[in-house]
Amino acid sequence: MADVESIYNSQKKDLLYAILKVQEAAGIGANTFENDLNVTLLAGRTLGKYQNGQLIPAAGKTAVEVIQMAIAELPNALAPTLSMTANFAAGNREIGEQLNITFWPNFVQNNGGSLIDIICKKNGTPFIGATNVLNVVAGSTTYTCTANYNAGVTSPSYIGSIPAGSVNSSNSIVYNGFYRYFFGATATIPSNNAEVRSLPNNILGSSNTFALNTGNTQTQFVIVIPNSKTLGTVIDANAAFQDITADFVQDSITMLDAGGNSYTAKRYVKTQTVPYDSNHQLNVTIL
Repeated sequence: MADVESIYNSQKKDLLYAILKVQEAAGIGANTFENDLNVTLLAGRTLGKYQNGQLIPAAGKTAVEVIQMAIAELPNALAPTLSMTANFAAGNREIGEQLNITFWPNFVQNNGGSLIDIICKKNGTPFIGATNVLNVVAGSTTYTCTANYNAGVTSPSYIGSIPAGSVNSSNSIVYNGFYRYFFGATATIPSNNAEVRSLPNNILGSSNTFALNTGNTQTQFVIVIPNSKTLGTVIDANAAFQDITADFVQDSITMLDAGGNSYTAKRYVKTQTVPYDSNHQLNVTIL
């Protein structure tokens, strides 16, 4: 008797009691329920995962199937999510580039309500539609999106419900603008934008170190960087790592960015009377 009383006072007793009431409501001998069932129990009691006032989707199911649903673990209601992609990958670009960007926000409703709208922003300022023209400038330009959605509904398949609200995109798309560094060995000193851009090498100024290879035929070596930058060091890796920064003489040159806008750049030139006997790697650091 003590064991029976223990079971009676346990939580299992509440579940068994409720199951008996469900079977009684279904009718003795019935194979399946004809209708869904409203949970109506005394305070503090539950039918497994179903709480007082919830609707059990019992129609067409046997008592065993209803019990199986009742004792299955339920997840919490899941809020909507938002992510975004674009036709131009996020990253570093040359100043002056013009990007006609199309954005593809991906709204996943989950257990929330239907989508109301999606608003995208450029550096925090909303723009209309899913396209935007970016003229790349120095620094960062950040795009984000926000989705607004209606309230979700309750369901016997999860706990709780999602109220109406909004969700920000889980990622942002950022474009960083830099001027290019131009460098290399040359037969003639470049005197204009086109000639500078014809130098053997160039990189975006997102990196401040690079290697200038002299080869063994040229006697002039040129580095062109924006006026806001300074030549830090030039180390000859093939001459006992000698610092030859002082060999590069500085003057100015007018350059054009990727959009044809002029800017002032620094031109550094090292000239010698004969070529190197073999290639020298000059490790350059820009400040």
